[in-house]
Parts: sequence; C-alpha cells; structure tokens
Amino acid sequence: MAVKYSIPNQSDLRSLYQYNPDTGDMISNRTKRPIGTLENGYKVIRLRGKDYRVHRLIWMYMYNRWPIEMIDHINGIKTDNRLCNLREVTARQNAENRNTVNAISGLKGVLPSFKGRWKCQIGHNGKVIYLGTYDTKEEAYDIYCKASLVFHTHNESSKKSPDEK
Repeated sequence: MAVKYSIPNQSDLRSLYQYNPDTGDMISNRTKRPIGTLENGYKVIRLRGKDYRVHRLIWMYMYNRWPIEMIDHINGIKTDNRLCNLREVTARQNAENRNTVNAISGLKGVLPSFKGRWKCQIGHNGKVIYLGTYDTKEEAYDIYCKASLVFHTHNESSKKSPDEK
C-alpha cells in the first residue's frame, strides 16, 4: 500500500519553523537553529517522512499556497532562499534564467568567432537565435542583454509576490 503524503499548510509550517526573509533561513522552533540539508544543490527539509525543497516550503509559509509551477532563484544560487531572490515562474522562464556562461568569454550568450570577434546568440522556444558578430565581447553581451528583454518572458512584473499581481 502506497503512503499518502499531505502537502504541509501554512499553519503546519509556522508551528514548526520560523523563516527569516533577509537570510533565507528556515529555523526550527524547537532547536532555534537553521535547518535543512543539501540535495542536488538545493536545501531540503524532511517533513512527515517526505523531503521538500526549502524554497517551495517558503512559498507556502509566506503566501499560504503551494507554488503552481516552479520557484526560480533569481540570482541562480540554489541555496539563496531570501524572499527577494525567489519568484514563481513557468518551466520555460526558469530555463531562461539558467546560468549558462561561455567558458571562454565568461559571458552568457557570447562566444568567440573568427579573427578575434565575438558572436552573440540567445535561446528562445527551444531554438538558438543568432544576434550578430561584434568587435568586442562587451558589445556582444550588450546586444544579448537587450535581446533577453524581448525574448525572455521573466521580467520585472514576474519578480512581484503573488499578493502584488
């Protein structure tokens, strides 16, 4: 017989933990210490025999609802669970925010081209869009950043809490 798990509600979480939105720590009400272990780069808490990613529990703790899709760490650091670094996004938006930096240029979307020039490209809807070739990697990165405002769907309004929408 399979074990059924119920999703913890806000009052369950608040009876067990305190959350510090400035540090991102979930603190045990019993031990008064930050809790969680690392699993695949994310902080995880075991609750009633099931592991939960801390950033998802924080969403319930703060907004009294389970995230509909995904919670994105805006700065790309999986352990940074400060409230200002978390936002609810679609899977596609989350993929757009991945920190995939080119090893040679050190910049997202910028790759070396011929004769010391730099090419720029961006991913959108599963395709790579060529944005041109430029004399400096800084120029190419500037174009990438402008294109990301057009092609990537996460924007300033997506950083707002559910209460502000």
